[in-house]
Amino acid sequence: MKELIEIYSKKGIAGVNRYLKKVSNRSIVWRILIKLDQRFFVFSNLFSFTEAQEKLISTHGIQKAAESFLKKLGISYSLKPPLPNLLRGRKKGVLIVGVNHPGFFEPIILLSLIKRKKVKLIINRFFYLAGKNFQKYTLPVTARLFAREKKSDLVTKFNLYHRLYRAQLLSENQIDRMNEVSLKSGTRCLERGGVVILFPGGGGSEKKVWRNGLSKLVHTISENKRKNVILLPVYFEGVGEKRMIVRIYRSFRAISQNPLRVSVQFGKPTNLQRFLKGFDDAPSENHFTEVYRTKTFEEFAIPRPNISFVYANKLLSFVLNLNLIKGIILMFERIYSGRA
Repeated sequence: MKELIEIYSKKGIAGVNRYLKKVSNRSIVWRILIKLDQRFFVFSNLFSFTEAQEKLISTHGIQKAAESFLKKLGISYSLKPPLPNLLRGRKKGVLIVGVNHPGFFEPIILLSLIKRKKVKLIINRFFYLAGKNFQKYTLPVTARLFAREKKSDLVTKFNLYHRLYRAQLLSENQIDRMNEVSLKSGTRCLERGGVVILFPGGGGSEKKVWRNGLSKLVHTISENKRKNVILLPVYFEGVGEKRMIVRIYRSFRAISQNPLRVSVQFGKPTNLQRFLKGFDDAPSENHFTEVYRTKTFEEFAIPRPNISFVYANKLLSFVLNLNLIKGIILMFERIYSGRA
């Protein structure tokens, strides 16, 4: 596994595909595993398709590659309201704040509809490493809890996502430097009139606590540039982790399924300079994040969870992630039920 992660880190998804072909020719164990995957699972097909889309970026751009990925999954979307003119080619910088991220592919949806050249998606480093073409549109970050110095407790030891991120073997200092560089790159993109996409709560529902990446990014924008930066929240309906796991399986196993239509709801654009003037003093990172999150919750009429709900939700997530085959169980539970 470590060798595979190292290859992925250096050569992306294309390197992984070449490695798997190579080892299958010389190892009967790997050959059997790959045959089983091709017969019953989806990883080989998913990896090959992802490599093809990554190559497509170099010739047709990120928007076309994202559209192709969504088409493969049978996903379309409706916009409420229609696509803001801010995303059609104006010069002002736009910081898109994803209020929720429940189904893996929300960033792909946004990349498919933004009609501007300067676009940066702030994303976990593990996905950033997929390929050099994808990296032109992304900025890598990761949480310090995935640092190699951190000890794994019982929960994180059996958490598949945590194991994948920890396999990158970055130190806390390396993570801090990488995050700082990425946020500064995001700042430059906004100051030059580009679009930056950020999901401050990470993957999951809108109930998750937001991290301070949003406020760190905002606070690094030069004061004389803030008048030209717009905050634009977006909320997604119609997606979810279980639904997307099943959809991925059925799509890459060529099993028929109904199309999925996702509702993409854009909130009201907010000028960053005017928003910051609403504070009596310069807001701390936590204060800014809390105030803007409250504003977006009210705008989308999202019930604000109390603190006990937040921690109960965290505990539930930990319990669910203890089982590494949770996704497979959920898949087979619904694959032949005719529901997607």
